[in-house]
Amino acid sequence: MIRISTDPSRQEFLLAFPFNSSDIHAVRNLPIRAWDKHAKVWKVPFLAVHSLDGLGAYWSESAAEWRRKINSSLGQLIDCKFQSPPESNEKLRAYQRVGTNFLKKAKKAILADEPGLGKTIQSIAAVIENEAFPCLIVCPATLKWNWHRQLVEHFGIEPVVVDGNAENRHQQWLQEAQFHISNYDILHPDSAYVLKTKWASSICDEAVYIKNEKALRSKAVRKLLKTEMRIALSGIPMENHLGELNTILQWVRPEIVPNSWNFKKRYCILDWNGKVAEYKNMEEYHMLTSPFILRREKKDVLLELPPKVYTDIPIDLSDAGKKFYKQMAKNIEDELDDGETGEGLASLMQLVRAREFVETPEKFDPSLENEKYQLAYDIYQNHGKLVVFVNFLDALEGLRSFLENRMVSCFILQGEMSPKARIDAVNKFDESERGVFISTDAGRFGLDLVSADALMHLGYFFNPATMQQREDRLHRIGQKESVTIYRPYYRGTIDEGIRKIYMRRALSVQNFVDVSEKMSLARLSRKNFHRIIYGDDYEQDGFVKLEASI
Repeated sequence: MIRISTDPSRQEFLLAFPFNSSDIHAVRNLPIRAWDKHAKVWKVPFLAVHSLDGLGAYWSESAAEWRRKINSSLGQLIDCKFQSPPESNEKLRAYQRVGTNFLKKAKKAILADEPGLGKTIQSIAAVIENEAFPCLIVCPATLKWNWHRQLVEHFGIEPVVVDGNAENRHQQWLQEAQFHISNYDILHPDSAYVLKTKWASSICDEAVYIKNEKALRSKAVRKLLKTEMRIALSGIPMENHLGELNTILQWVRPEIVPNSWNFKKRYCILDWNGKVAEYKNMEEYHMLTSPFILRREKKDVLLELPPKVYTDIPIDLSDAGKKFYKQMAKNIEDELDDGETGEGLASLMQLVRAREFVETPEKFDPSLENEKYQLAYDIYQNHGKLVVFVNFLDALEGLRSFLENRMVSCFILQGEMSPKARIDAVNKFDESERGVFISTDAGRFGLDLVSADALMHLGYFFNPATMQQREDRLHRIGQKESVTIYRPYYRGTIDEGIRKIYMRRALSVQNFVDVSEKMSLARLSRKNFHRIIYGDDYEQDGFVKLEASI
């Protein structure tokens, strides 16, 4: 029989038993375990206590006591998520107080509230109330000054923002402060300076930045595993597949999740091509991880927040535009291999060309009109303030030129701008009574654009999470009006293809995971290529309706 004892100093249960195949098989089948060849025992982390329930083992008195303590603590942590403290005069809303209390108690956890619910404030409050100083905040470069503003305005704390050249950053790392704010990309080159400080806490904002465990930024963040309080913030903790969430948890709570290889083996069912087709053992994975993840949606906690209203606007290309697009699509097909499936990279490049056309047809033929630009102008006339997200810089410049020729004030945000310049653009837009804010996806993280109540997607994006992150720049705390989301699309083009094949199937994160795997560009068949390029069911002027399905 398996005998379970404990090593409290290492927070582990110790499993020992005489050699026999049945017990070895049972222990090896545990989700989290390690063999100590020196002590000749198997080790299981305290926090994986539930995985030991089915072993039928003998628990020592000490192990049984620790089992009760851990079960009680995990139960209290889960209960903490559902507490409803009364409203008070403090700076936190009731649900934010729940989130802060959860982070204080969990210490190492993911706060996955929807964008716009104040994850920044909740995490800062938890660190302050736990007195977990000094704290290192790591975020995308575009958000550093937003974090600075939140600390100064809401908490009266002046943080050190690590910025500039290597020499300046060296001096900034050495400054004493309760909070240092860095961005992911400088964490690796500055690791020698970073590790000189004994951080009591660390916060990773937009934690999807560390979803790839092999990336340098992910490796740099994992060097912060010694911090006693680790908080990951992400409105979308998994953009494409569950393995991304597992990678984030490898930093937050590495003791309760497997590495990527074991994750695939235990929780994934692979297809013939080695891609994840579906998942298994999800109840077990949920049992291990759910105590350390808090997720709230705006509709559940911000009852006073006005709704989002979606307005889909189908547009027909001009006759000249249809003729050009049809020829372009034919040329794209001719460039693909003659086989049933096109090469992944080749398919991707051709799809990018088609996506560019539906945002900037004038780039391909100056004689073509861009009906979306005129639509943006008309929407602006009705609202007075409008936010437009584009996928391509040419579209940004084209729309700006179109609007400025009509005496419309434009405020621009793109990836090459400095963080301060981005904040200045937002502030100027907020202060203006009228205008159009045009942004690439560099602006989908961390911005507050609640002074506008209308947003337009100039083009669709494959990832529904990206679309939501854009929209939540407006639909967040402080918004007093219903937010109208305008989604124009050219019928019979890739606009309609992406809209119908991707967006309608993205009813949940799990749905999107399934679809994204099936829609791998490396396995994009010629029939499916037709469906994306021409839309789902467009049939006129020589466009053929295709019955292919994904």
